[in-house]
Amino acid sequence: QQQRSLAVLHQLVAGALRHSRRLKMRYLKPGAPEPAERLVDPYHTVSFQGEWYLLGFCHLRREIRTFAISRIQSVEVLEEHFTIPENFTFEEFARHHFGIFRGDKNYQVQILFAAQHRPYVEERQWHQRQTLEPQADGGLLLTFTTSHLLEVKKWVLSWGGGARVLAPPELVADLREELRKALQAYD
Repeated sequence: QQQRSLAVLHQLVAGALRHSRRLKMRYLKPGAPEPAERLVDPYHTVSFQGEWYLLGFCHLRREIRTFAISRIQSVEVLEEHFTIPENFTFEEFARHHFGIFRGDKNYQVQILFAAQHRPYVEERQWHQRQTLEPQADGGLLLTFTTSHLLEVKKWVLSWGGGARVLAPPELVADLREELRKALQAYD
């Protein structure tokens, strides 16, 4: 197995997906000192914020996992074939996603946007099952359920003071801590 360019990785993953062939890959998780070997049945690829991700059944973890293709150190398409379970659909799998990450717990998220941001929030669908509730002051309340809060936190921070998280309490606390650290960086 040799180190492969990103374009070659994409081609190999796409070919394995197209022909339902298992992948043997060395994958470097964020923060891990060394890559780990994984056997993965590729189910789907998706582009998110300029990065391509592979969604597939990981034989090491015994569950469907998401892998950033750029973190694949090496890959080999095996002769072994697999069948995607009949009850698997990407739409159902991603139903509670806000972004690419997935967790084990669902969170009801409520974000109150200031009136000046309302047109921008209304013009896009941020989550498959979002609800938008206009507020008396011209603002807008966005509500959705997600299974991971990291990308929600990053997104809320991008709105500056024009967005305020009302729920869940874990996200409110995390944002307070993140903003405290950010302010300390400017002292």
